[in-house]
Amino acid sequence: MSEFNKVQVDIGYKSYIVNADDGLKIMQILNNAEMFEEKSKRDGQGAYVSTYYCYEQYDRAGVTIKNIPTSLYRMAKLAGKPPKGE
Repeated sequence: MSEFNKVQVDIGYKSYIVNADDGLKIMQILNNAEMFEEKSKRDGQGAYVSTYYCYEQYDRAGVTIKNIPTSLYRMAKLAGKPPKGE
């Protein structure tokens, strides 16, 4: 077994652990993705109006991938979900 068969994928403020092959697929998909945003503001009568934007990515900020040693993965898996408030 390889020392690194899992990877940590960070998207925004969340971290995910997946098989290395799946992590590569995720990164490939995200590299081909377009950005999508909704901007809302009030119109002259006080109602909210939304404008939607779709455009090419210019950076990959907020998305990273790194190898996770099998020993670290196993230790974290044994610990499970952290208690509330920690």
